[in-house]
Amino acid sequence: MRCAFFGTAQNCLSRAAKYTVYDTTKEIAFVPLSSDCKIKGKAAIDGVCNRLGKSGGAAILQMLLFVFVDVASCAPCAAVLIFLFIAIWMGAVLSLGRQFNALTEGKKEIIAQTDITVVELDNAGLGSITSSASLEAATSGASLEAATSS
Repeated sequence: MRCAFFGTAQNCLSRAAKYTVYDTTKEIAFVPLSSDCKIKGKAAIDGVCNRLGKSGGAAILQMLLFVFVDVASCAPCAAVLIFLFIAIWMGAVLSLGRQFNALTEGKKEIIAQTDITVVELDNAGLGSITSSASLEAATSGASLEAATSS
């Protein structure tokens, strides 16, 4: 009875961790990408990588069982492989974090460098431009209506 309880608890906790942590971070990793890259990346991850990971894990287990014959004798080797894959996974997560931070910092710099046009409307509904760069563009031949419509 205890085995059933602990097996059920382990299954519930692993599913909860997958849906709350893994799936969320997987989707957050696509945020700084363009829409085309998001579509291609999600297709590659969801279509190929997830299935490749599951089948690769099954193939590794089959090879271990073929070599060591039973589960109890292949457990130490499986533990070493698990810790190896965890180390590789943590390195990949750190690399992805650095790349994510670089992309989001680059977008913050681009947004900070962008001149934002501020249009204020008076009671008559006429707009006035308060941004200096936009004011210079409007006075140098660009029409005021084109500047206020954007």
